[in-house]
Amino acid sequence: MVGSVDHRHFVKSDVLLIVSYIQAAMLARSLARKPTRIKEWELAVRAQSALAVKLRLTPSSRSDHKTIARRLPERDGPFPWEKEEN
Repeated sequence: MVGSVDHRHFVKSDVLLIVSYIQAAMLARSLARKPTRIKEWELAVRAQSALAVKLRLTPSSRSDHKTIARRLPERDGPFPWEKEEN
């Protein structure tokens, strides 16, 4: 996980959050095939999801919604609704 992002993404103070994220992911994986423990699995997945946001692992938590449009490539043709019908 750490190797999949820029080397400046995490700081030393993130270590405990990273460990907690990995523990939640491992617990969720181990509980995934145990239908009798669905509530425990759900709690593990919720913890994993919350930690992913805090660690900025999700696309929405890494992006500023105000600048996303600026990073889109330039259009090289008309929009679909601007095309003339034959």
